[in-house]
Amino acid sequence: MSILSTNLYGSSVNKGMGGLMSGLDTDDLVNQMTAATRNKINKQYQAKQKLLYKQEAYREISSKLLAFNNKYFSYSSGSKTNILSPKFFESYTYKSSSNYVNVTGSADVISNFKINSITSVAKAAIYTTNSVSSQSFSSDEIIGNISEDVLLSSSITFDFNGVKKTIALSEMVDGKPDGSPYTYDAEGLADFLNTKLAEVYGAGRVNAELDASQTSITFSASGSTDVFSVSNISNDLSIITGIKSGDSNRLNISKTIGDIYGEETDCSIIINGKSIDGINKDMSISEVLKKINKESDLDITYSNTTDKFVIVSKDTGKASKIEITGALADKLFGGSIGTDIEIRGEDTVMNVTIHGQDIDITRSTANFSIDGINVE
Repeated sequence: MSILSTNLYGSSVNKGMGGLMSGLDTDDLVNQMTAATRNKINKQYQAKQKLLYKQEAYREISSKLLAFNNKYFSYSSGSKTNILSPKFFESYTYKSSSNYVNVTGSADVISNFKINSITSVAKAAIYTTNSVSSQSFSSDEIIGNISEDVLLSSSITFDFNGVKKTIALSEMVDGKPDGSPYTYDAEGLADFLNTKLAEVYGAGRVNAELDASQTSITFSASGSTDVFSVSNISNDLSIITGIKSGDSNRLNISKTIGDIYGEETDCSIIINGKSIDGINKDMSISEVLKKINKESDLDITYSNTTDKFVIVSKDTGKASKIEITGALADKLFGGSIGTDIEIRGEDTVMNVTIHGQDIDITRSTANFSIDGINVE
């Protein structure tokens, strides 16, 4: 049987007849006898390949050097990149003497430019509402005595400015500080919670007090920026009192419009003349704000600390404005915004000297260009 083999020396055919009479493998003997010669040929072949690799690397370096020379040492590429040209070293940035304005541009043009005065800098229209919640929260009416088993097995976790404290109602059995017992009704629960809140947060900082009907407990904080809420409450106690996890002295934007303002709430709202459609009572306040921010030219955020909405136009300049109307605006913001008093942004207004002339410049943005001069 013939065997064809191919290598860098060419092709050869082994007919498989070597050593048939003598019993010797003549093919193997030939391979061994020529091994030294083949090794020399292999080394020369490898040397040839290394030389080819070096030539390729040299060509690449040569091309890069030529490109560098053409860019930085040739007038054919233009004087701005030619190191041999004086224009290469010209300054294109002007350092203003003011800490509030940066001016950049061509040295030839900027040498004839001067800012004489700045009357105003472009701003977005902005409006902050009054507080939008009652800054307190209350239980439902608690009529008569509360089950002793429910009370003493329950607990409430409050959150005051990020500090959580759990109050175990089992401590009611210890009685009041004066030794008298707590009653297991609205009055006794309010008295106990008020005492414990003073212990864990400090006297007078948060309060649990009976309302005028003496059947409902109202929770509040003394500071206008204090955030007070229920972080967790035992289920049975929540059912009896109506106090729920998430109740807060701030607007709970995770609750739905229907939960906060009622199932029959009209959800119409118009932002700068555009009706925001698709808002319904089952959407949370957070979802409503996201929809408004996406579909209008305003950004509206709620500050949990100040209990106020902050409304900012997406554009700057006097053309930007804030005008919000509709039934939902009345609920969220306490009324229409920008209808009685116009709320607009500001333009940048400055007086400059350019090419020897004093001129007043008005722009809707804080960053703009004048004849190739960039003002920031």
